[in-house]
Amino acid sequence: IRYVPGVSNIAVQAATRTVSYVDPVAGTRTVSAQVVNPIAPHRANGSAPGDWMAQAGLNNSADGRWATVNALSYESTSSGTSGIHVIGDAASCGLPKAGHVANQEAKICADAIVRLLSGGQPDPQPVANSACYSP
Repeated sequence: IRYVPGVSNIAVQAATRTVSYVDPVAGTRTVSAQVVNPIAPHRANGSAPGDWMAQAGLNNSADGRWATVNALSYESTSSGTSGIHVIGDAASCGLPKAGHVANQEAKICADAIVRLLSGGQPDPQPVANSACYSP
């Protein structure tokens, strides 16, 4: 696990599972990864979570702002993105955008990934709760 703060120009290539970015110290980098957690700058106006989602082909909601996911696993429903899971503010799954809810999504997603990696299926009735309001 490696944390790289302060990068810019994030480009996620879902098909090759590589990420390119500009590191303020090391310059332009391209890395291969099995798991990537890019955190784009947050915006108070509720705009899309970052251009890298569009570049990776993940923002497939009707308005193009979010990544539509299978709510049982949080796996992207975009064509050609199997095995890519999206949670939190970037995910379009009917739950509110809140840190507590993202924590719930992460637990459901992690459970689903473990089940999928062992040849099973995601829990058919995952339960999430919300400190904000009832999902």
